[in-house]
Amino acid sequence: MLAGCRHYERKPLDLEAHRQAWSRRDPGGADIAAFAAQLGNDGASGEFNPADGLSLAEAEVVALFFNPQLRTARQRARVTAASAEYAGLWDDPVLDFDVLRIVESVPDPWIVGGFLGFTIPLSGRLEAEKSLASAEHSAELARIAAREWQIITELRARWIEWSAARLRAELTAQISESIQRVISAVDKLEQVGELPRIQTRLFRIEAVTRASEARILRGRAAELELSVKSLLGVVPEAPVELVPSVAVSLAAFPAGQRRILLVESNPSLAVLQAEYESAEQTLRREIRKQYPDLGIGPAYENEDDQSRIGLIGSIPIPILNRNKQGIAVAEAEREAARAAVEAQYERLVHDLAQAEARFGYLSEARAQLEETLVPLVEEQARDAQRLLELGEFDVLVQLESLQRLLDAKLRLIEAREAEAGAASALAALLGPATRNQTQGSHP
Repeated sequence: MLAGCRHYERKPLDLEAHRQAWSRRDPGGADIAAFAAQLGNDGASGEFNPADGLSLAEAEVVALFFNPQLRTARQRARVTAASAEYAGLWDDPVLDFDVLRIVESVPDPWIVGGFLGFTIPLSGRLEAEKSLASAEHSAELARIAAREWQIITELRARWIEWSAARLRAELTAQISESIQRVISAVDKLEQVGELPRIQTRLFRIEAVTRASEARILRGRAAELELSVKSLLGVVPEAPVELVPSVAVSLAAFPAGQRRILLVESNPSLAVLQAEYESAEQTLRREIRKQYPDLGIGPAYENEDDQSRIGLIGSIPIPILNRNKQGIAVAEAEREAARAAVEAQYERLVHDLAQAEARFGYLSEARAQLEETLVPLVEEQARDAQRLLELGEFDVLVQLESLQRLLDAKLRLIEAREAEAGAASALAALLGPATRNQTQGSHP
């Protein structure tokens, strides 16, 4: 019996060891590749190969594997797993003994008695406790899956924002270089007296302005890249090359099936459904607790030098308490859980309609910019460049053409960012294409 007892062992924290382990995390490691293969369609499409740069799909796998919030949540899930593993065990037997001495002067003053009591679970309470612990663990796994999807959604939003910032920085730098090339031409015209300095200075002002904007945008992109690495769970200085992408595919969510997918795959709804099942099992346990369990065991007694042996039993009589309070509370909690599921479903249907409407008009706005405005300003910039090459220079035409080109392409990047954000928000409502996210499968 003593050998079966656990002994306490202290396990102190060691942040320095953790820092070293953290710095060694490799998004291209074999363990992550195996994890990506385990995810299948839930992970990166195609072969997982971060060596040529980390795409958004590959980054989602890395975040699921390394993200600190998810690792913490999975560790906490071991609490409910341990509870489910050991739920419904029989109560330990009770050894009860008496040693009494008669204070009067008698030939044999000692009375010795003992009782070994067992509780026979006739009520079915233990099976109900097993079912409840299993339901609570399932609810915890659903919460982990919801948190995983939330991290994926945050990563997509941050990735889109970072990609757009990087594209803005690159575009602004390109326009600044174009202005510098124009300045080289206008300097020659100024030197021969064909252009006054007051006009050529406009280009220098524009070049300095755009170069300053490009520096700010590069800094913002670097800041957003660090926030992406934070979600990935790697150190800030990790040599991870990210591949920009301003797009989120909705191919897995056909328009005609989105209401169905909302019920089947939305993580927040899945959590509430799991919590409702837990409330059901709680009520079942409380109802089983009103039925009595049998207490029985062998007994021994020695009095007046006479030994007695037999059985002692006890059973409660459920006529007064009958666990009325526990049953009433559990019933009320079940109805509250039902109302929460129904209310969440109503809210999600409205959110889905709004998300579809937003994605629709943002897609149309992006298409209009891409098909009409951008081709026009590009043609205008090409014509202005040809005039410059022919020696027919117009300050206002050149400057306005470059400014319009930059403005139109910045608007297109903004429109693509907004469209991708709307697609990401729509996908976030519908959840993973399948319900089997990792759910704590990563150790």
